[in-house]
Amino acid sequence: MSPCLGGKLIMNQTPTTTTTNRFTRKLLLSLAAGAAGLVALPATALAAQPKQARAPLVRPAVDPPDSDAKGRIDLRSHRPGEDRFEVRVELIDSSSALEAFLEDAVGAGTFTSIGMLEARNGSKATLKFDQRDGPLPFGVGSVEELAGLELQVQIIAAAAQAGGQGGISVVNPILVGGGPPEPTQLLVHGRVPEFPEEDIRGWLRGRGALTRPESPPDPDARGTIEAATKPSENRDRLIIEAHGLPAGSLSFSLFMAIGDGQGGMTEVADLSQSAGDPEKVRLKIDTKKGDPLPFDVFDIEELQGRVIHVRGDDGLTYLQGVVPEFTDGTDGDLQRVKADLIGPGGGGKVKLVKHLSFPLEKLKVIARTGLTNATVELFVEDPDDNVLKLVAPVPTDSDGKGEFKVDTSDGTPLPFFAQSLDDLAGMHVEVRDPATMLVLVSGIIPAF
Repeated sequence: MSPCLGGKLIMNQTPTTTTTNRFTRKLLLSLAAGAAGLVALPATALAAQPKQARAPLVRPAVDPPDSDAKGRIDLRSHRPGEDRFEVRVELIDSSSALEAFLEDAVGAGTFTSIGMLEARNGSKATLKFDQRDGPLPFGVGSVEELAGLELQVQIIAAAAQAGGQGGISVVNPILVGGGPPEPTQLLVHGRVPEFPEEDIRGWLRGRGALTRPESPPDPDARGTIEAATKPSENRDRLIIEAHGLPAGSLSFSLFMAIGDGQGGMTEVADLSQSAGDPEKVRLKIDTKKGDPLPFDVFDIEELQGRVIHVRGDDGLTYLQGVVPEFTDGTDGDLQRVKADLIGPGGGGKVKLVKHLSFPLEKLKVIARTGLTNATVELFVEDPDDNVLKLVAPVPTDSDGKGEFKVDTSDGTPLPFFAQSLDDLAGMHVEVRDPATMLVLVSGIIPAF
């Protein structure tokens, strides 16, 4: 934590900043998902209505001082000069003195006190600004001018409160090379939201499968990952479930790629064992409940595409996958596509199936080879280097027919550990006679 100087909180590290308009980035997906039960009201229907926005306040990802604390920021604007800005925190220690700090500018890394929170109902505290009674933070003319700024609620030490004037805490700085203890401690933080461009209701979701690595320590392990957002509340969820693990004898943690993955991976959360299933572990992060996203990001979209591992305390990786992008699918939506295999051995099909809202992808190669009760070999082009490589031996029946199947829902990885069938689209497929290396049938993996 960093010192507070004359009402300004100076951060040792500049916080992560991203584009603040979540609604602009999610608008097309949200409209496409209207058929899935999301409702977008036309702008004309909203013109006469008050504008409202909400965003959660979450605990710091590392060493939170209160493991139950949560909160939110509420904005409201109706007529000029009647804007409201409110900070609420809940499930807190009633003896704590809490002060709100607002970032001086997006990404500035310095924060100015906007006032002390008033305790309410024992475990709650609020700080309210209403233009009808006084100015908004920083004296802005509209709450929209505050969008994108980080807000922090800090626990103020007793010594720090003594110098407070007008809601501004004056405390001693931390001296270079040592000094008095830091006077503030981050309780919860979040980002001031923007007003939505559409009144979007419901969730946007992306789901994916967790699959076993090469030489898996447990051949029965399988799992799923879901990333979801509720634009109307700026609420995010990350849910991971893993099954078929020796959870009774090991504990498991979630590891995630740092940035673009070039910096390696780091542990970000523990998975808890299911009481009813000794082979199941689970992690659920919900920002509405104050749960922080990994790396203290405020938008789950910043995590999409990052590689994740489920690792045991034995140091081994049991499952792997990526944080999925949002889709516009609804339950029951399946995509199917197929392509022909041709060649001197006979013919065949490559069939793909993808569920748009459930972590299920299937790859099936059916080959009529002309070699009965034999074993042929399936080669697939590796998208990393465009070289055909042996994927698996395939037995044939008395009619010379062989089948190769992958179903990611049972934890089986796609060839070359591809994260999606989309990554294999356009790659060549060959079924060969291992004795002569003759290509019996060949074709191309189709795209959806």
